[in-house]
Amino acid sequence: MINTKTIRDNTLRVLSEHNVPKHPHLPLLESCNLRTQSQICQRIVALYSLAGLANGADRRLLKDWLVAEGGWSFLSDIEQKNLTDENLSRYELNELSWKQESLYVLCWCIAIVGDLVWPSSEANLDVVFPSIPPEVSISEFVESAEIRSEESILQMLDLYYCIHAAVMHPELWEDQVVREDLIVEVILERRQALEWVCSETVQWDEVSLDT
Repeated sequence: MINTKTIRDNTLRVLSEHNVPKHPHLPLLESCNLRTQSQICQRIVALYSLAGLANGADRRLLKDWLVAEGGWSFLSDIEQKNLTDENLSRYELNELSWKQESLYVLCWCIAIVGDLVWPSSEANLDVVFPSIPPEVSISEFVESAEIRSEESILQMLDLYYCIHAAVMHPELWEDQVVREDLIVEVILERRQALEWVCSETVQWDEVSLDT
């Protein structure tokens, strides 16, 4: 059985190393119900498409590829609308560009990525692209994926839960000599992905990020 108190103790050590204050009233996380490797891989494909659109990829080619590979159904109704809407604003495209961070942490969940970079920097996906569709087929990608242990994923979720709480409560930083330059969008996207992986009955667009 996973000891969530030990997980929190580990998180607090990491926070201390990075001069991030702890929130004094955050509850411990409960054990999670992990999604399958297939579900995680499908979500990676969906996020790759959205991030690609935000970075200038042709929406028609993206859709044609997804349909041909059997991946169109991996996207939620909202995501399918985004991928076919030719009138997305610059703001909406910028919001989609942050999906690279969700994609990055999901690739960590299936061990394509090693150690995650600290959320004071954005993810570098150069190490990811050779191992995910379209560089490999969707079917091959799903079959070869191996999900990390529940404990390691829950540990990462707890870390991002606590980092998120810290950045949402500026009063916690008053006694800090050095304030970490954390990127809120990175934290939110990574936490959403980890919460989703640990909550098999919650839809992607309905993940709660309360602190």
